[in-house]
Amino acid sequence: MKLNKEKYVDAIISFAKLLNKASHWEHSKQTVGFIERANNDHYLYEFYCYIRIVSDLTANYTVKYVSGKGKYPDKFPQAAAKKRLVPRFEIYDKKTDKKLFQICTGTKVKSVHDFYNVHPDISFQKAHAGDEPENSDLLMVMDAKFKRQPDKRLPFDEITSFCELVNGIYGLQKKKLPELKFHRLKDILGNALLTNALAHNDNDTYISGRNIKEIEAFDVGKIYRVKGGKRKVSAKIAKLPSDSRL
Repeated sequence: MKLNKEKYVDAIISFAKLLNKASHWEHSKQTVGFIERANNDHYLYEFYCYIRIVSDLTANYTVKYVSGKGKYPDKFPQAAAKKRLVPRFEIYDKKTDKKLFQICTGTKVKSVHDFYNVHPDISFQKAHAGDEPENSDLLMVMDAKFKRQPDKRLPFDEITSFCELVNGIYGLQKKKLPELKFHRLKDILGNALLTNALAHNDNDTYISGRNIKEIEAFDVGKIYRVKGGKRKVSAKIAKLPSDSRL
């Protein structure tokens, strides 16, 4: 069995090749180079979730890579960062080439409270959100939770913390979700807590009423399951992509 680092690095590199083929990621070799040097399982898992989600969207959209304006413009952040300094992906309509969304990782978004700003693991922002995005630019967020014991359940405090992020800090509880068309991952649409482990429990009443989902077993080669939202569903995740439709 591969170590976590090997598993995630292999998957990330494979998705990077897919993005380089299906989008305009011109700096993919330089971009994924730092991944091979990373030794933090939590960060590798977070980036795996991000790159897998972006890759899935290439089936229905044109995905364009945008370099940052910092010292390392093609290095995705391993810690909280200002949006303008780091790279991101933008989503365009395939027919009209109209920009529809931006997908960022680890970048600051101003909250509804001036004194409390955080950096969501994955943030879906409006097409023309600026370099200092505010709460009004935010469409939905996702958070990645890696656990060394994937057969264990997420602790309840991580569920409540994500609920506070979605509803207390960003006020997304009643906000309409974007009309984003996933391919293989279509059932994850929403403010989602992604984990390689198990959901807190099988009773999703608490999270369903708060406009969030738990996506358990979201990992390489596993079958993920969705808790919360309008329904419970599952879908198989391919171990590695083999063409632009995966």
